[in-house]
Amino acid sequence: MGRKARYSAEEKISAVQEYLDGKGSMKTIAQRLGIAFQSFKQWVKNYEAMGIDAFKTNHNKHYSKTEKEQAVAAYLAGEGSHMEI
Repeated sequence: MGRKARYSAEEKISAVQEYLDGKGSMKTIAQRLGIAFQSFKQWVKNYEAMGIDAFKTNHNKHYSKTEKEQAVAAYLAGEGSHMEI
């Protein structure tokens, strides 16, 4: 089975805003979009943390060796999950 359709930043923001406005539960909105509940939950979490910048595309983002080492150290120190760091 192939990947599901991707959603534009505008579609993601609209869906998250619908949830935040109390117009649907995470579960019902995720089901309507045909995505996993956890995926939608991550959209909401990212939006709450970064606003609309959460959905900007960052193609080919490269990290320096120092940034990678800092991320590993933070993860091993229990400062967050790999998704948060």
